[in-house]
Amino acid sequence: MLAQPNVLAAYLYLRMGQDMPEPILDHLGEIDAVADNAAITAWSQATDSFSLNMIYVRRFIEMTEVMLIDLEQLELDPDQPTGPQYMTLVYNAAKAVFDNDKSQLRTYFRWLYLVVLGAEDGPRWGEFITVYGVDNFVALVERRFRNLLNDTT
Repeated sequence: MLAQPNVLAAYLYLRMGQDMPEPILDHLGEIDAVADNAAITAWSQATDSFSLNMIYVRRFIEMTEVMLIDLEQLELDPDQPTGPQYMTLVYNAAKAVFDNDKSQLRTYFRWLYLVVLGAEDGPRWGEFITVYGVDNFVALVERRFRNLLNDTT
């Protein structure tokens, strides 16, 4: 398994969760405790909308593993560009994670960008794999998932 679901969920939560509000200062530059506490209370009540469904987190790990195997075993059609052929496998993994709910496909890509590249956005996966190479891509993904526990980025 690439990663433990609870570790991945914690990593994604830290990367995707909202930052706490800046402290509220008074006219002397000191923290205004009453106003600051009110701001933190309001912020904490508004942040409970962010949650990770552990079923999807587990599927994300499982389907990413399947996608890596499929990439290594893919027999490319020489008459077609390689990028779209690779992208089809990534797209299929995304669909499988979210029960073919196309409105959630971006979530899969965002999670994969966060884990593999440490950013919320990135290149088209099919083109990235073409340029980077399948073996290098598989090794990168496996390494990044494996290093989640030690990742401080």
